[in-house]
Amino acid sequence: LNSELKALLGRVPSPADDVVPLDRQLPDLPPPPKLGTPGDLNVNTPEMRLAELRVAEVEHRINANLASWLPTIELVGNVGASKYGLKEEPVLGESVVGVGLTWALFDGRRVTEYMRLPIQLQRRHVQYQLALHTAIGRVQDAVVQEENEATSLRSLRAQVQLGRQLLGEARRIFEQGQSDYLTVLSALTNLVGLERASLQAQRLLLNHRVEVYRSLGGTWSRDVTLERE
Repeated sequence: LNSELKALLGRVPSPADDVVPLDRQLPDLPPPPKLGTPGDLNVNTPEMRLAELRVAEVEHRINANLASWLPTIELVGNVGASKYGLKEEPVLGESVVGVGLTWALFDGRRVTEYMRLPIQLQRRHVQYQLALHTAIGRVQDAVVQEENEATSLRSLRAQVQLGRQLLGEARRIFEQGQSDYLTVLSALTNLVGLERASLQAQRLLLNHRVEVYRSLGGTWSRDVTLERE
């Protein structure tokens, strides 16, 4: 098959050479990544980090609103001095030191915010849970799609091996004069179709692995680069 394909491409057949150069062949699937726990998605995925920050932002505003109702403590003081003559030193008359407390009795804006922020916090918590469920579902879907495509690829590769055996058997029968060359061409066409489907499945499998990495987030691209180096 290699010689026939090379002849069709206008190349000199050589059993030692591959039809497709090694640098252009699809790579094998690397080992699967560690899926971790749902809590890891809070650190690794930008969507979960944003949802977590949105919850923390409302919690901070609630704390700031509660703190604004507390009285303000101020340290106050007053020092007085008197002088009875031009040459006499000033005499300390009186000094007052104390603490003052001030607070707002009524502030419509803060009251409105005090009533509105808990509702907003509840909504942010719901959005956070929805984002978490979506992130977990994205990981699960990507893993299931990869597993299904891997099963399909194994089945196609087994069919490719069987197709090669059938092609060899068709050639043997043709060389013995027991059949015409149409049987060989049919077996060759079937094998080429299976190999094409196998390559397509391998490409889809690699795409599904990329989706797994994307759904997990984190620094997987840097880790893969370091492993290659």
